[in-house]
Amino acid sequence: MSKTQKTIEELMEEVVVPHEEQPYQVPENWMWVNSGHILNFIGGGTPSKSNSDYWNGDIPWATVKDIKNGYLSSTIDYITVEGLENSSATMASPNELLLITRMSPGKSAITKISTTINQDLKIVRPKIEILPYFLWLFFTMNTPLIESMSTGSTVKGIQVEKLKKITFPLPPFNEQKRIAEKVERLLSKVEEAKQLIEEAKETFDLRRAAILDKAFRGELTKKWRQQNLSVDSAAQRLEMIKKERFQIAETKREVSEIIEMFDELNIVECINNNDW
Repeated sequence: MSKTQKTIEELMEEVVVPHEEQPYQVPENWMWVNSGHILNFIGGGTPSKSNSDYWNGDIPWATVKDIKNGYLSSTIDYITVEGLENSSATMASPNELLLITRMSPGKSAITKISTTINQDLKIVRPKIEILPYFLWLFFTMNTPLIESMSTGSTVKGIQVEKLKKITFPLPPFNEQKRIAEKVERLLSKVEEAKQLIEEAKETFDLRRAAILDKAFRGELTKKWRQQNLSVDSAAQRLEMIKKERFQIAETKREVSEIIEMFDELNIVECINNNDW
């Protein structure tokens, strides 16, 4: 065996993350590996904007503004074959993951179409069998981490070398498929619930206004009134209010008279005691 050749054990030592560096515990049949050992990050480019022959062709050209959700099915801009051949723009195949590394680092999408990409994106191309949706889940979960690792005073970006050092919990392929199926089903339910909440929010103000309107029209207590016929009529309540106001007025007058009386008594007492 040549000195340059490595044993399987040596290769495994390079690939597998040491136990003390593993972020958290995973099942025994999984492996913690550095992303760079299992993933290639392939960059793109932009054809010269000054050459009109490179633009408005038939080839999709993906940029950050096209990565809006988990899948990419179309692009805003298109380039020509000549534009592709005379630039560093790279072609991604359907079902490959596109990762943003500049401007909104960490966001990603699985492309459903053949498309080229610009320099702000990377094609994440596995060196081993990894499900694209599982890759998308991994980068979606790690978007905050990638953002924190990014640098730049005006526009944030992350270097490929840093991406390669991110640890990756790797399950067997069949388990990846099972995880992907279950997560997709659960996320679908979450989206349905979110939609119902949004619809409820839209009608909340209208429903609240309608309830208050009914409250002050007496519609909410219609059944209660029918069951409580002994309730005073409006005329009776008006007469009661008049009496209550008269009694309050009389009471105030009486209190005023008492206060005046006490004032007079105090004056007399002061005179008798020569306190003036």
